[in-house]
Amino acid sequence: MKSNQQNAAQSFLSDDDIRNLAGLIADGESSIPWDLSPHVLSQVLDRVHDLRRKRLVTMTARAIAGKIRRDKELQKE
Repeated sequence: MKSNQQNAAQSFLSDDDIRNLAGLIADGESSIPWDLSPHVLSQVLDRVHDLRRKRLVTMTARAIAGKIRRDKELQKE
């Protein structure tokens, strides 16, 4: 059984802790710590979602920009 100190520590993480943990999870370097308090877990998962969405948008934009650039280069030839 977890002590009250462990539960208290898991119910509060600093913004930096949440940001770092979310980054590790989004990178696939850490699993989701399901034993966090519901409030903290929600914050972590929201940040993971935001990071993954931003990465997807960036990758999509780069792919489109690369396609446009290649098409323009082909038109010059």
